[in-house]
Amino acid sequence: MNSPARAAVGNLVNELVLVDDDKLTVEIVSWIVKKSSYQSTLFTNADEALAYLRINTPKLLVVDFYMPQITGLEFITELHACSDLSRTSVYLCSAVSPSFEDSKLLASMNVQTLEKQLICDRKQLGVLLEEKLEIIPAKII
Repeated sequence: MNSPARAAVGNLVNELVLVDDDKLTVEIVSWIVKKSSYQSTLFTNADEALAYLRINTPKLLVVDFYMPQITGLEFITELHACSDLSRTSVYLCSAVSPSFEDSKLLASMNVQTLEKQLICDRKQLGVLLEEKLEIIPAKII
């Protein structure tokens, strides 16, 4: 059961939401997703991402671990405190493995880790999208 502090599930959106301050990573992921039939919303600003995620609940959320204003762990902890992420696959993306203590906290919030280079690999990202999202058919006009 959700705590009263958590918002009711907002708009469950069949998309990838990526939060990463590295513009090159965001551009690469954008290019990969545009070549697929999946939807995405990509952020380089953690505050903008939090505002969006308080209203929208994506099926797939990938957050960079090292960002300038807030770490990915702090971001996910803050979001977890005010949102129901039970229907979201959440990944913390980093080139460095989290500490044992951080790993325990992530596991308690059902957050998985993902190596940074895998999010920028077309095949690996494609597999993740295929596992977690539904293909949106093109609209016929």
